[in-house]
Amino acid sequence: MGKLFGEYIRTRREALLQGDARFSIRKVADRIRVHHSYLSKIERGEPGSLSEKKVVALACELGEDPDLLLAMNGRISESVSRAVARYPSLFRSVVENLRKHCAGQGDPGADEEACVAMLVQVNRLLEGGPGCLALHELRSPLAGIVSAAEAILASDSLAREPEELLRGMMHTARRLVDSIDDSLVLDMIEAGRYRHQPEPVDMLALLDDVWAELRALAGRRSIGLRVELDGRPLDWDHDRGGLPARRLLAAGSWPLCRAVIANLLRCALETGPEGGDVTVRLAGGGQCVLEIHNGGEVPEEMRQRYFDRYASFGTQGGVGLSTYAIRSMARAMGGSVALSTGQEEGTTLRVVLPGHG
Repeated sequence: MGKLFGEYIRTRREALLQGDARFSIRKVADRIRVHHSYLSKIERGEPGSLSEKKVVALACELGEDPDLLLAMNGRISESVSRAVARYPSLFRSVVENLRKHCAGQGDPGADEEACVAMLVQVNRLLEGGPGCLALHELRSPLAGIVSAAEAILASDSLAREPEELLRGMMHTARRLVDSIDDSLVLDMIEAGRYRHQPEPVDMLALLDDVWAELRALAGRRSIGLRVELDGRPLDWDHDRGGLPARRLLAAGSWPLCRAVIANLLRCALETGPEGGDVTVRLAGGGQCVLEIHNGGEVPEEMRQRYFDRYASFGTQGGVGLSTYAIRSMARAMGGSVALSTGQEEGTTLRVVLPGHG
């Protein structure tokens, strides 16, 4: 570990610490599972090393790109190594152009343009590479677990306790399948391969579906849910988790809309103050507007990069992809997302999608 790396992570951590006590050196060290004195030594630039896994964990904690921190230590991740082995000529050209550009040789503008173009290719190769294939391989067995659990539950031959355990397993497996699907779609969006075909999506029905999945999280944090439609409170049945027979249609994609709502609501439940409320406001018309509000505040230093990849705060073990996915998916459907936050007003995430009809 070098002095540059140590100074970089210390500066980044101390900036985050100003708005969030979770970024003290002891707490960060605990979360990445190293001793705080050793992390302090690394930050001072003294001799020492962290494994690739620890560097990646540290990058996620600080909201940084793992490959950037690895590169600052003269290392590259396994995924990059595999990509280099698969496309050696491409990486050789990138390195040569970067070396020439840094040395000030040739036409700087042309060199920079060539480097940027090739780095875009490299990024796409990495994003759609082994990790993407691994997700495809994971999805089939997980989907099989969900189907098997549904078949057993449909037999009506289980005692109460095993049934509850099986339902819990089914919900967990289904969430993993949904997460994999979201990652695969996000990969297509980033690579420019996603083709949006709008369809009518009932946002109220999706909210009902997502709430059924997240009620347990809300219960653990003693957070209530309020729902408003066109400025009027809806009669939300907390015991049954059911909504009135109303519809609010967006012109979107059912999987993407569900992912957006699920990420929005999960973020609100995880970062909002315990014992408070989360308010969901929906409005129709020419556009479909969805706002989710909680009483928490996003720290000042996080606001400018709130929707960036790997930016994370307020969630234990979060890697900072939820808000990035929300923005990417909303834009892919022709929509937008905005953040409003402050000590007095709390935090509101506002998503606007094209309306249907």
